[in-house]
Amino acid sequence: MKIAELPEAVWEKYWTSVYYKLERSVAWFFFILGSLMIAGYCVYKAVTDPGLHSFVGLGAVFAVIGFAILFLSVLREKLLVNKVDRYISEVKR
Repeated sequence: MKIAELPEAVWEKYWTSVYYKLERSVAWFFFILGSLMIAGYCVYKAVTDPGLHSFVGLGAVFAVIGFAILFLSVLREKLLVNKVDRYISEVKR
């Protein structure tokens, strides 16, 4: 028995999708890291600098709270999907 050779178009589509997924993952990582750095700096300045307007400080605190809620929501969803997804639990690598 021989394994059939896949057409070149299938391989191109596969590597393109892997590239896009990797590219998006790296982009999201840098976006989230930069957002955390900016939000952290804003919160730090709001706490330590009495001359900073309370509106900017309040906005930074809301941004950090919003990001934390979104992060926990995505984390919770991923954990629940991993428990129920048959493909993840049945496939051994």
